[in-house]
Amino acid sequence: AMSAISWSDDTFAGAFFINLATAGTVWTSLGIAAGNTLEGLIGAYLIFRFAKGLKVFEQPEDVFRFVLFAGIFSTVVAATFGVTSLALGGFAEWSNFRSLWLNWWIGDMVGIFIITPLIILFYQKSHFKWNHLKAMEFGFLILFLLLLGKLVFGGWITRGFLDYQLALLAVPILAWLNFRFSQREAAVVNFLMIGIAVWGTVRGFGPFAVGLSNEPLFHLQYFMAFVPMVVMVGSAVVSRRTILGQNLEKSERRFHALIEHSSDAIALIDATSKIVYMSASTKNVLGYDPEELIGTEGLRLVHKDYRGLVQGILVDLVSLPGKTTSLETVVKKKSGNLIWVEARLTNLLEDKTVAAVVVNFRDITEHR
Repeated sequence: AMSAISWSDDTFAGAFFINLATAGTVWTSLGIAAGNTLEGLIGAYLIFRFAKGLKVFEQPEDVFRFVLFAGIFSTVVAATFGVTSLALGGFAEWSNFRSLWLNWWIGDMVGIFIITPLIILFYQKSHFKWNHLKAMEFGFLILFLLLLGKLVFGGWITRGFLDYQLALLAVPILAWLNFRFSQREAAVVNFLMIGIAVWGTVRGFGPFAVGLSNEPLFHLQYFMAFVPMVVMVGSAVVSRRTILGQNLEKSERRFHALIEHSSDAIALIDATSKIVYMSASTKNVLGYDPEELIGTEGLRLVHKDYRGLVQGILVDLVSLPGKTTSLETVVKKKSGNLIWVEARLTNLLEDKTVAAVVVNFRDITEHR
């Protein structure tokens, strides 16, 4: 709380003295400073309250909340305070209120979209792993960005060919960026891309440097607001899928390690008792390598005197999704020896992930 108060004091003082030193009176500068300070406080409160604070860019839904609360909603405050103060002080015409307000609102929104991700993402520890190939790839991406910037915003294309659709040439870079790098690198490239667009436009080059008076500014601001949103949302989606994929892969490795080192053998069979999977521990119980049994009928392992009983239990089991049953029976090992096994069968045929009957069994001959 003390940090927030200190930050708001600095923001208010900075905004007040900057506006007082450029144009306006004490009262107009106070109004603008109050709007800027409230904008930051409201945006920060909403982000920490509804979008996980500094972790706002980790999930797509939180990125959307950031766009809504910090980018669209909180900036309304500064634009309203600022333009109203200028109009009341006689520094702006009331007839121009709408266009001035829209320009101010979009300008603040763009600043939040571009600068805030850089600050937050570089404040946090990066989990992205760099190597020589990744560094070279990122260098090529920056080089391609600079060449594209020179092509679109550097005056290489004559004015007669300029069109707002040229800005869509940035899409391949955004796709490359989102699928190959982390959000921190995405924020950097986004900042560079916007900087190149501003640089070219103020020099009179690029698709946003044509049109009447305020038109280039509006179109440039729309572009500057659109690109960061695409980058932030796309990067969050890819990052989330990557994390989910890594967690799933880790869980699968852990699961396989558990069942492969278990003293019990684990088998997956279909409704006809055909074996579709056998754990490595099968060799300890039956003497068979798993590959020798996959694709064969599991009931053939059961001694003929018990086969009918086991088959009846299996028929009843497959008719009841989710049901679990236990049994003890005699099976023949690869060596020909007969052993007693205790088995626990669970019907997961309707589970799309497993789609089989899970059989856990172990040798209980000594116990018998």
